[in-house]
Amino acid sequence: MTGLSGTKDFLKHLGILYDTFGITCKASTSQPITPEQVIQNLNTVDEYIKATVVNVKETNNLKEDSTTNGPQGTVSQRTQTSMGLLLNGVKSLMSKVTIVFQSTTRTQALNLSVIKGGLSSLPS
Repeated sequence: MTGLSGTKDFLKHLGILYDTFGITCKASTSQPITPEQVIQNLNTVDEYIKATVVNVKETNNLKEDSTTNGPQGTVSQRTQTSMGLLLNGVKSLMSKVTIVFQSTTRTQALNLSVIKGGLSSLPS
């Protein structure tokens, strides 16, 4: 990627990453987003990074398994790896939160059922 369009795209995706984690200017406030939006935003940025790296490798006739570390017009290999780890970590966290939430909801329903059954057996 070269020129202003590449810079514009990069800054757009960097902004998506900032928005995802509520990073703002000093006088601004962040907007809350849903867990689904977090994963969608991280997917968008991860796909952009991967597509950019593939494009740069093709444009510069680099081997598919070669490492790019910035000077070729991409983010570093370490950043690429970190983005994948971040995405997988958030997905894992969200799945665990969902399981805990579902388990808690079932427990609450069971407790209400027991209380309702216990109250119905009391004399009026």
